[in-house]
Amino acid sequence: MAGLMEAAFATDRHTMMKEANGVPGDLARSMAAPLSDWIAQGPRTHVLKAVDPHTDELLGWVCWRRSDETKMPPRPAATGGDGAPQVVPALSQGTDAPHSTVDELEHLTDSDRERWQREIMPPGTACWYIVAIAVAPRAQSRGIGAALISWGTTRADAEGLFCWVHGSEAGRRAFEKAGFTEDDHLTVDLDTYAAAPPGSETGLQRWGEYTFTYMRREPASTLHRNREAESG
Repeated sequence: MAGLMEAAFATDRHTMMKEANGVPGDLARSMAAPLSDWIAQGPRTHVLKAVDPHTDELLGWVCWRRSDETKMPPRPAATGGDGAPQVVPALSQGTDAPHSTVDELEHLTDSDRERWQREIMPPGTACWYIVAIAVAPRAQSRGIGAALISWGTTRADAEGLFCWVHGSEAGRRAFEKAGFTEDDHLTVDLDTYAAAPPGSETGLQRWGEYTFTYMRREPASTLHRNREAESG
């Protein structure tokens, strides 16, 4: 499952940049321990696999979690904490700080995601959310991702709860099809955090700007009422 995650994100620019400036295979290695933890957790954490019924080949997987409470660490938001979408510049621009590193980018994105999670899911909030999702490259555009997403949204609709997801650029379209809409986003200039430009094998001239989209989906009953109000 960890290897499938790495394959699924092989063409994701954020992942490519991190691996090009680190150790190839980092994503698969870093996913092994969390996956073991998610599988062992319960009863609110659900790890599901999509498997080819003819070959038993793993086609995709998702980790959904239902929350009644969250305990986020009191970590300061790196983007100001006001929730405004923004492009985050290099730390060295206009300051005496050293050149930004991949570790600094990791801290920035983690901090901003935690800031948004505290806003959308304060303690005591009941909701469903996607911890992680991956679909094998050869199985993409075949409805695998939609089925894995639908497993959780169906349960959220039945309970009248909202869902949320922290989406990559490639995942945004699939989440939009499932009824998620943008609640906030973070755009970073990857080149300011990279130690080296993209290699010729990537086909890229520069890493470019990358947007993480924080998305929310209201339960079906709420969406129906909103559509009725708009049409009326």
